[in-house]
Amino acid sequence: MTNNEKTGTGTPSLPGTPGAQPVPPSDPQEIQADIAATRAELGDTVADLAAKADVKARAQQSVETAKDRTVEAASQVGETVRRPGPLAAIGVAALAALAAIGIRKRRAARADSQRWWHKLRRG
Repeated sequence: MTNNEKTGTGTPSLPGTPGAQPVPPSDPQEIQADIAATRAELGDTVADLAAKADVKARAQQSVETAKDRTVEAASQVGETVRRPGPLAAIGVAALAALAAIGIRKRRAARADSQRWWHKLRRG
């Protein structure tokens, strides 16, 4: 690009400056190498666009990703359950105590109802 594009006069812009265009190569081998590089970039771009447009493959990939995350989370939960902590022991002890209290109350109620003097009160 020149300093004065309208008249075509001026000096070419330096590479790396805003608005700079690459200077075209003059050697035929450089031109062919430039064409090959451009084709490779274009091929990569087309492949990327085709991958984005393939909805079925993207959905399949999403399913696989979700499945992997689910399996990983399940294994972590399994490891946590296998290693019971002190809270689990406290919970089991509390349930056992409640069960024992309930059994004793039930037996006491049944024993009271079977005593002979309770039968006298009923009539």
